[in-house]
Amino acid sequence: MRYFDHHAIGDEVPTGALFEAMVDTASDTCTSLLVDRRIAGACHGWALVGAYGDNLTGVADRLASDWGYGKGDRLRLRRMGEAINYNAYGNHEPDVLIVPARLYEIMVRYRDPRDMLAHESVIDEIDALRRQDVLRALAIAPYTQDPRASVLLLPDEPWSRLLMFIATLREHGAGRVSAVVPYLAYARKDRRTQPYDPVSLRHVARLFEAVETDQLITLEVHNVAAFQSAFRCQTVHLNAYHAFDAVACRTHAGQRDRRRARRRTPRAFIKCGWACAGCARHCGCLPPGYRSRPA
Repeated sequence: MRYFDHHAIGDEVPTGALFEAMVDTASDTCTSLLVDRRIAGACHGWALVGAYGDNLTGVADRLASDWGYGKGDRLRLRRMGEAINYNAYGNHEPDVLIVPARLYEIMVRYRDPRDMLAHESVIDEIDALRRQDVLRALAIAPYTQDPRASVLLLPDEPWSRLLMFIATLREHGAGRVSAVVPYLAYARKDRRTQPYDPVSLRHVARLFEAVETDQLITLEVHNVAAFQSAFRCQTVHLNAYHAFDAVACRTHAGQRDRRRARRRTPRAFIKCGWACAGCARHCGCLPPGYRSRPA
């Protein structure tokens, strides 16, 4: 089993004869670039698509130039990466244009992403939807505004349902609300890399705080320290590598080690939904020894 990750996973990395981990937490890399490095550059094109989709535009442009991709190809691969990434933002499959598993079935047919762009229309369809959503967001008139700020009332759409749900729970008397967000969208941008750059992680944190979220539980953020600093509410970060540790132990370890691995595996990785109250009590997904007040 080979495991690739560009997130901070703590000091403990699983080891074993059947397990190989390739972890690099540098701010100028992503999982697709790590995989491309492992396979000796056999799929540079897909590595660039992943890097563009992960908001590493400067890094991807530089690598594309080094690898002989022209400006036109770079623009097409960037549009493709951003479209694939946009299609991943949803709480349920109906929230996205195409189910990710189905999209993968299309992507895996092509060794070069440029061939997929030439023969498939799905990226154009996703990109058109993305642009349409941006125009709809820009068209929202402020509810109120002054020279210092403006207030927008968001529609009941997939991208804002989680925050509205939390606010509704609070409004109807919930004493404590914990949001379980396995993939924290827009959290990848956790530092400013150029003047006036938006630090999207900070803005995401403010949105959750605005609806009085008591606790945020997420999986595999890019920078744990930045994640913890951005939020004023209680935060819990879970590492997915424990799940792979359990699989590796079941493969070649004894029965006692297998039981121990299963106990260490965070069940939130496979069990929790996108939001719940009292997650520690009902789902048991928090780290050993963690205690939370009941919802």
